[in-house]
Amino acid sequence: MNGIEFKIAREGLHLTQQELADLWAVSLRTVQRWEKGKFTIPNDRAEQLTMYYVDIYKAFGNFCGFIEKQKLSKTDEVYLLAYNADNYDGDFEHFKLHFKLLEECKFHLQDKVKVKIVEMDEPAYCEWLGTREDTQQTRAIWASLQ
Repeated sequence: MNGIEFKIAREGLHLTQQELADLWAVSLRTVQRWEKGKFTIPNDRAEQLTMYYVDIYKAFGNFCGFIEKQKLSKTDEVYLLAYNADNYDGDFEHFKLHFKLLEECKFHLQDKVKVKIVEMDEPAYCEWLGTREDTQQTRAIWASLQ
């Protein structure tokens, strides 16, 4: 991956140079030098950025396809559940990209349906859940009540 391809992938994820630097705990200057071709981009970072791009847009495509199948209108509401750092059980880099994905979905769907991003409040959710089964549907119901 050269600097231009790297920049295109970063911008495709709607990440600023500073956001990517923060995500990877490198300096802003390092990201800038990668993009300008002044530093060689480490293979693991190039692969990681590519993986992010593929994963985000695959998830985005799946989500948009699901919404299309539901035949929703502009008056319908879709709730996207955002996890915070305290209750996210994946790796921290994916946690940060998860919110980017939600923002991307909201942006692209705003003309088709009402989209609201709801942050997961695990204690409140667990209290509300009670004896109900924890499923995607029950999480969606909880999010719609927030």
